[in-house]
Formats: sequence, structure tokens, C-alpha cells
Amino acid sequence: RDLLEADGITRVTDLHVWRVGYKQFAGIVSLKSARPKTADEYRADLSVHGELVHLTIEVSDAEALPAAANSPQVS
Repeated sequence: RDLLEADGITRVTDLHVWRVGYKQFAGIVSLKSARPKTADEYRADLSVHGELVHLTIEVSDAEALPAAANSPQVS
């Protein structure tokens, strides 16, 4: 959470992590940001945590319009 929110404009709105093996974890994270990066860019930020072997990232623009006009990016 701290790593993702370090830029001061990104907020983790939902975070779930669970063990999938010995020292291996999977996670789902939902983010909102005024200047969102791509899911792959956030994944690269988290690459320092090699124990995360599977990660689903949902990114929403904090200024996004409601409804289907701006659906979240999932990777």
C-alpha cells in the first residue's frame, strides 16, 4: 500500500493478498489516481516484491465520469 500511495496522488481503495504457495502470494488491488498509470506500470512498481507471483490490478481515474463511459482498466 505505501509503495503505491507514495506519489501522493494514488489511493489504494481495495487490497487483498493471500498465500498461494511457500513464500508466494497473489493479490488484487484497486487504485484511484488523479493521474493514473497503466496497470503494467503499477505492476512494475510492485516488482520489488518478488513474492507476488500473481497480481490483478484495477486502475480508476479519480476524475472519471460515472457509469460505463470510463470503465476501469484491469490487467
